[in-house]
Amino acid sequence: MPAPNVVHGHDIHCLPAAVYVGKRFDATVIYDAHEYEPERVSWKNPYGAKIPSLIEEECLPHVDHMITVSDEIAELYDARFKGGYPTIIYNAPSFPEKRPEVFPDPLMERDELRGEKVVVYTGAIGGPKRGLDKVVEALAYMPERHLAVLGPRNAGADKWLMDVVRRVGVERRVHLYQPVDASEVVDAISGCDVAVHPLQDDGANHRFAMPNKLFEAVFAEVPICVSDLPSMGSFVQRFNVGAVMDQTDARSIAETIEKVSADRGRYLASPEVRSSICSEFSWDAQAQKLTNLYDCVAKS
Repeated sequence: MPAPNVVHGHDIHCLPAAVYVGKRFDATVIYDAHEYEPERVSWKNPYGAKIPSLIEEECLPHVDHMITVSDEIAELYDARFKGGYPTIIYNAPSFPEKRPEVFPDPLMERDELRGEKVVVYTGAIGGPKRGLDKVVEALAYMPERHLAVLGPRNAGADKWLMDVVRRVGVERRVHLYQPVDASEVVDAISGCDVAVHPLQDDGANHRFAMPNKLFEAVFAEVPICVSDLPSMGSFVQRFNVGAVMDQTDARSIAETIEKVSADRGRYLASPEVRSSICSEFSWDAQAQKLTNLYDCVAKS
């Protein structure tokens, strides 16, 4: 738990209040930037785009420590934040040493998926900038494959994607599932053929993203096909746990998925590589970094 003299600004929405409280009570202020806030998709409008930059310009001089989610985003903030290099806490799930031998409801046990070749996506649909419409279009080139989407349901986003599904004519092969608890995602997707993350290049926040779905697939032993973006691409290539695709082109997505599926064993991390990934990226490793940060703050 944070030391009593620490104020934790959970994201940009909490940052001004954290700075105010820090000043009022002479407390250490930690800013936890879960995204590269100036280029979040949700700010992409003529007025909103300036808001996070203005908030950060006002608040960063009063922040003592920063936390963020990837090396590249840390570098962007380091150029603007004068309080020292940000601590990187990856959005990764826990990876217990011993996983359950039997998981109660894996996706591959659903009647409509049993025995099928399943491409899985975890997380919110989120509209065109998440790129799932491109994966649906890719199904036209993969007539034997199903797409399973496991994540929070949103009526508007679901309708948008299902409109694409109907246009492509693949209604029987696209399945939207309610989310499971975060601790259950890895086990839920185990057994799927390939995972996919087609995030579109919409500014620095997407370009340098290291989303939890990336680690979920690796921990589940499911090879993942990711967008040709620097952070995700270098991770996948470094550990050889999947392949990079042109996320803007449905045919490229299909070809990459088929290539990985055809030689699936090549993209499964060895026990040594999995151990290395877990020691560097699992939530247990991130929690230790977070604890170390607060220990250092408490002693200063």
